[in-house]
Amino acid sequence: MTAAEILLGLLNALHPHPGAASLLVHCGKALGLSVNQVRVGLSRLTRSGRIRRNDDGYRLTARAASRWSLLGGWRDRLDRLVAWDGGWWVALSGHRPRSDRKAARRRRSALQRLGFETFRDGLDLRPANLDLDRQMLATILSDLHFDGDLLTVQDAPWGDDVLRALWAPDDRSGLYHQETQRLRDSLRTLPTDADAVAAAFFTGHRGQQVALHAPLIPTEWLAPGCRQDFWAALDDYDRAGRALWDAFFTGLHGDDAP
Repeated sequence: MTAAEILLGLLNALHPHPGAASLLVHCGKALGLSVNQVRVGLSRLTRSGRIRRNDDGYRLTARAASRWSLLGGWRDRLDRLVAWDGGWWVALSGHRPRSDRKAARRRRSALQRLGFETFRDGLDLRPANLDLDRQMLATILSDLHFDGDLLTVQDAPWGDDVLRALWAPDDRSGLYHQETQRLRDSLRTLPTDADAVAAAFFTGHRGQQVALHAPLIPTEWLAPGCRQDFWAALDDYDRAGRALWDAFFTGLHGDDAP
């Protein structure tokens, strides 16, 4: 992780509360950052508009915070799932100008963040298994600068098996199994780890990124129980990690404490 990514992770953990510069320096040091790296990182993030500084410290801007909670925080994402009835959301953008590469990148990013996969150029889709109707999803995509059209299709003509393969469900199941084991292995060693605070941050952050970027495909596409097991392991790890960080914060004094 870069210094900027570490600082964003720290501020996300504190959000919506601010992080004083002195607190972020202490946290950064525990995570291997020098004082200069923290200061330069905060300056660059402020200039980029991802964080803002007030009298009480630094905090994520609304734009940056939304990247962590597009469909809710990682804990809540599974609550957005509904039973899949075979329907699809189809995003059409082939009619948009291809010469504007910046707009094309924004379009692609918006679709990826909502779990869409490309079937062919200008045609992306995802299973309609989230607790959103077409208009709600269209609004979210529009807010993310997607400027194409969104349709709802029942029984897509290309065949469910062909489309399902776009998400590589077996690979996704394998990733969940792998990450579950990694979290459980780390959880067992945390009490004796001399760098437990750093281990908890980096391992937990990686798990949360897997959860936040999960495309939320239908449960029946995955190996039984693998996604639920991963979320449970991440929840256990997050609770242990927060206890370690609470003890770390307790050891700080005065203005350094959050």
